[in-house]
Amino acid sequence: MNNAQRAAQLYREGVTRLELTIRFGVSERTMQRWLRKELDSGEYRASRPLAPEARARAVVLCRDGVPDGWVAEDVGADPATIRKIRREEGIPPTPEWKIVAQQIRHNSILAGYHADLRPRGRTH
Repeated sequence: MNNAQRAAQLYREGVTRLELTIRFGVSERTMQRWLRKELDSGEYRASRPLAPEARARAVVLCRDGVPDGWVAEDVGADPATIRKIRREEGIPPTPEWKIVAQQIRHNSILAGYHADLRPRGRTH
């Protein structure tokens, strides 16, 4: 059994792609290629869906007007996933948060607070 086949077996057992890249010492792109090659098309997904609890929390935060990037950090998802959830739930984007986010980015004190206090989601 070669490394790609072993990685596919571990992926089937629930090991994440990131854990596999570390374990086998390869890039994420290489691991994606291995898994696409070794697994059936329905068996491999480049990203995994959010858990129902994380999705529910994302919906609540979106309805509260929290920016997509912050929601993504909180629930451990990509901002594109949060935008998709927003569309599916009919929650409009919150442009006023863009102004707040810009103010944070351009003020070193606020940026420091944000870096210290922001939620830590999963790492990609």
